[in-house]
Amino acid sequence: MIRKKLASQQAAIWLRENRVIIDTETTGLGPEAEIVEIAAINCAGRVLLNTFVRPRSAIPAEASAIHGITDEMVSGAPRWPEVMGKLASVIGDKKFLAYNADFDSRLLRQTSEQTFGSNARLFTPLVCWHECAMLLYADYRDKPGRDGRSAKWHRLEDAGKYEGVNRLGSAHRAMSDCLMTLGIIEKMARGGGNE
Repeated sequence: MIRKKLASQQAAIWLRENRVIIDTETTGLGPEAEIVEIAAINCAGRVLLNTFVRPRSAIPAEASAIHGITDEMVSGAPRWPEVMGKLASVIGDKKFLAYNADFDSRLLRQTSEQTFGSNARLFTPLVCWHECAMLLYADYRDKPGRDGRSAKWHRLEDAGKYEGVNRLGSAHRAMSDCLMTLGIIEKMARGGGNE
């Protein structure tokens, strides 16, 4: 119960501070994967960035099967340096939020390293300043994890369904996932939930 209350308070702080929520879609999960779509909204639901990104390599069929993004869809999209510049101005000096922030942060860093090489360290502060809505939601739900001590993580789709947050758009698309994350943060801030 204490975890849920603290998580609810933190979610309310994020809303009050109007934090930026981001989500990425990628060419995969491994060390060579790069971003092919990124979206950013603020906690008022205003769209700050929503774009495809043209990767350096082809999008594998397995990745396209998950998010539906194809090489044809990104063929005229901006490259990462242009998108990264826009993202940096959107985030500014604040921490960004993401539902699985460690993954999004890693892909931001990884895509920058592949693009900028040794100069990627210039972007390190941006990608390291994040907070994770998934971890906060785990505390909010306060269900024991496999180890019996930590809180269980919940997939974004499952959390949205449990909290009654309607999806706008397709699952595994950056803007739709940003909006679902915002809906979950709003539910946590209100202390709502099904328990």
